[in-house]
Amino acid sequence: MKIPVRLMSVRDQIASRLRMEVREGLLTAGSPVREEQLAARFGVSRTPIRQVLQQLTYEGLLVSRPNCSMVVAEPPSPEIATVLYDCRARLESIALRQCFDRLNEDDFDQWNSILTDMYRCCERSDVSGAFYFDMLFHQAILEKSSPAGSLGVYSAIATATRDYVRIEGNRPAHEDPRELYALHAALLVVFRHGDVHVACEAITQHILKQNFNSDACRCWTAAGKPYGLVEAYLEVIPALRRNLNGSADS
Repeated sequence: MKIPVRLMSVRDQIASRLRMEVREGLLTAGSPVREEQLAARFGVSRTPIRQVLQQLTYEGLLVSRPNCSMVVAEPPSPEIATVLYDCRARLESIALRQCFDRLNEDDFDQWNSILTDMYRCCERSDVSGAFYFDMLFHQAILEKSSPAGSLGVYSAIATATRDYVRIEGNRPAHEDPRELYALHAALLVVFRHGDVHVACEAITQHILKQNFNSDACRCWTAAGKPYGLVEAYLEVIPALRRNLNGSADS
């Protein structure tokens, strides 16, 4: 199957590359990040570099110090990271619940387009690109649900965990990068199924790295590791319902 290509802007490419380098430890906490050096490295003017640094500061990956260049921010402690994950899961679940009845074919087409690009990146082990499209997948929920400004709060919480949209952090195994695609394809199939409670349970388990992730990858592998929104992903739904019923009984 031929997969269409969507090009990232130069600014998005640079931002995605720097995010990856921070999260992979290539840029360590406290390392200076200078406009002129980045402009020379990427072969662009300082204007897009300045915009990228502002965006990454807004996301919490960089901090500005008085009389000093921009530096890479310190990651949160494990205790704080746990709270941030919980906050992100709650926020995204609430957003999905609020917009669920208003989801239409345009929304599903947007997600499917993002998944297509994510698959291409995972197929060629383009971690930076996979980061970018994973982020877009989740942000689309907030953009559909929330008023202007809410996305900024969400982004600050999500990126502060540092392994947000990190392939090694999201997928349950470390053999096939396309598992990241499989997780999000399964989410979209669950969304399309139409049960808001199941959909919110799926997004929560995905963010908290619970059973949904391994179940989705197992369904994808059993189906022959397909590209596309296949019915095999529906097999994750009974376990999601059992967990919901168990939570209701406790």
